[in-house]
Amino acid sequence: MPSVLSYEYQWLRVVCARQANQHSLGLALLEMLGTHIKMWFAYTPPASEEEQEAAQAQAEQRFGAFLDYVAEQLASGDTLVNELVQDTIGDDDELAKLTRNGG
Repeated sequence: MPSVLSYEYQWLRVVCARQANQHSLGLALLEMLGTHIKMWFAYTPPASEEEQEAAQAQAEQRFGAFLDYVAEQLASGDTLVNELVQDTIGDDDELAKLTRNGG
């Protein structure tokens, strides 16, 4: 019968793997965002002189809404990276079951 320390060690390994996976996903998402922005700038034509003022106002409004959304997500802890990590590895119940059953 495995010892309690064995279960704790397995749980620690799973938690560390989850954190490492979360960090890697965060870096991958940053790279994807940077690539998307670079491609968007490369392929989106600039607004004409007549449209620039309206485009600037709309851009400021949309960017403000984007920042508000990101702030809400970060404040709630309900981030895309956390969601991806949980989808990839499993929720806490699945992880607990895994450690109880010895992997």
